[in-house]
Amino acid sequence: MISFTETTEAQFDSLFNVHVKGVFFLTQALLPLLADGGRIVNFSTGLTRVS
Repeated sequence: MISFTETTEAQFDSLFNVHVKGVFFLTQALLPLLADGGRIVNFSTGLTRVS
């Protein structure tokens, strides 16, 4: 794990693309498949790194 002060812009962009941009566009792509009144709930945890 890289410390906050050592994180480069490229590393940050990579993390953002996976954890935010990826989820956003996946959700967008799946919206047409929802039935009327359907919902998407996104959740996450950092616990997988330490368990």
